[in-house]
Amino acid sequence: MDLTRIYRGMENGAESIEENFNKIGAAVDSTSRTFQKITKKEPLWTGAWYGAAAGNGQVPSKPLSQCENGWILQWQEYTKEGTLNGACYHFFVIPKQHVQNPGSGGVVFLLHGYNANSLVRKYLYVKDTKITGNDINASSSDTAGSGSKMFALSAIYEY
Repeated sequence: MDLTRIYRGMENGAESIEENFNKIGAAVDSTSRTFQKITKKEPLWTGAWYGAAAGNGQVPSKPLSQCENGWILQWQEYTKEGTLNGACYHFFVIPKQHVQNPGSGGVVFLLHGYNANSLVRKYLYVKDTKITGNDINASSSDTAGSGSKMFALSAIYEY
């Protein structure tokens, strides 16, 4: 009689364990479906652009609204020789919902170098199919690698 109760207890416990595993499996499946991952590893655009002048811009190979979640903008330090430094990377997320925002679509980016005193502000107009610049992003009085020309947009990725 005691063995029968023990067996039934083990049987009930096994059913509970199986139910818990099924619940965990369902939760993992749900999380995997909603987990934001980079879907395309190749950049949608590459180059070296200060973000100026007003009206000029860059066109990623995929509209913002068609990306799974949005764009990642990669900025990099620019050298005095006029090339990308390969260091001091900054990454900014532009969610695809941004295309629904009213107005100009203007977005502020605050970038800084190794030196805490070297804060650079960039202002871009981000629309569904194009990113356009602003004159403040590349002042004519600044030289490559300094002031507003210390950073350049170097890639756009889908995320």
